[in-house]
Amino acid sequence: MGNAKLLGMIMVMVLGSTVFAQEAAWEKVKDSDGISVYIRKSATSSAYECKTRGIVNANVASIEAMLRDPNSMQEYVINTRDVSIVEVPGYEKPTKDMNYVYARVDMPWPVSDRDNVGVVRFTVDPKTGTLYCRGHAIKTDVNKRPDVIRCPVNTLNYTVIPMDDRHSELTIHSMIDPGGSVPVSVVNFFAKHGSVWGFKKLCSIATKEKYRREGPLVTTTPETTETMSSLP
Repeated sequence: MGNAKLLGMIMVMVLGSTVFAQEAAWEKVKDSDGISVYIRKSATSSAYECKTRGIVNANVASIEAMLRDPNSMQEYVINTRDVSIVEVPGYEKPTKDMNYVYARVDMPWPVSDRDNVGVVRFTVDPKTGTLYCRGHAIKTDVNKRPDVIRCPVNTLNYTVIPMDDRHSELTIHSMIDPGGSVPVSVVNFFAKHGSVWGFKKLCSIATKEKYRREGPLVTTTPETTETMSSLP
């Protein structure tokens, strides 16, 4: 059985009370192959925030190219399907460094699939070359289907720090509340154990030839004090 299918089944099968400490500070819960996983209780949701950090054998420009391709999510975010860039009426118009992305997650039967529409923004620190990619779910009925539950909370932020021409430090900060009947304890269990699998997949994808870049970043929107203060 593949890792993705196994982790998907765990999301449905694991029941019971949350086992993580109710702390506002980050708590390291896993170290595996140089990848560290931290969690903390969210101030806005019953789900936990998760932070995964490690080294990617790719430069920042290559990781940027991968993150700008929505289809790459289908390879490193477990069970993600139907990813596409969409137009969202009533919101600001997309730019070179901002767009809207729809994504659906296949859930094992009998749990209903989940989906969301999120706004994704890219910024860069002009002094350090650090790349930021931040995405969060927005309220919209775009692509909404009656048989799919829309996630009320879905935040996925990437911080990519250059180390040298072939290595970058990557931190992924995520928080997902799937809504519906999935126990929060299952979501939190999945965040802890699925994060390393997803991080390893992302590292592998970022080194593919189609994403390899040697030139300057596409992102030109500067990082500001306001956006930096929102980072974990």
